[in-house]
Amino acid sequence: PITKNKVNRHAWTMYVVLNKNKELTDKFINKVVYHLDETFNPDKITVDEYPFIFRRVGWGTFELEIEIEF
Repeated sequence: PITKNKVNRHAWTMYVVLNKNKELTDKFINKVVYHLDETFNPDKITVDEYPFIFRRVGWGTFELEIEIEF
C-alpha cells in the first residue's frame, strides 16, 4: 500500500552479476525474472541484459524469488 506519509519508504536495487565479471555474466545468463510481492505493480520483472538490474521504492520487507535463465 502507498501511504500519504512517505517517511518509511526506501529506494532499493536488485541485480545479478557473476563474480563481478561482465563477460562471464553475459556468456552464461540470458535473463533474470524477479518475482516481487503482490503489492507491487507489476509484480514480475524480466531483465534480459547485463547487469540484470532494476530499482524500486517500497515501504516494508518481503521475500523475493529470482529465476535465472542460463
